[in-house]
Amino acid sequence: ASCSIEDDFGNDIDGAHAIQDPSTTEGNLIEDDMDFFRFTAAATGLRQIHTTGGTDTYCHLLDGQGNQIAADDDGGEMTNCEIQHELTAGVTYIIKVRGFSTRVTGDYTLHLGEPVEAP
Repeated sequence: ASCSIEDDFGNDIDGAHAIQDPSTTEGNLIEDDMDFFRFTAAATGLRQIHTTGGTDTYCHLLDGQGNQIAADDDGGEMTNCEIQHELTAGVTYIIKVRGFSTRVTGDYTLHLGEPVEAP
């Protein structure tokens, strides 16, 4: 019997999966996949958005209309992405997680952290 992995989260802004702020969400990238997540910032402050796992991720932080605010490839541990950005309470943001290339597949965990103190 053949077994195929199905897409777990929406591939565009309209299909963005709602997540809580803060949160930890497990995802999986299949070939040519992008996962979109939508959240409303619960608090104003510097935030860390990153992935963990063995998949080479690339992350984008977008405003509610889909305009890119920040992006990162390998700023996190190993080949994981990490974005630190000031968010504003009550504003809706979108996180896009994709593989470094369209051929990258595998599991990852997305972390949307609590506000952090600036160093």
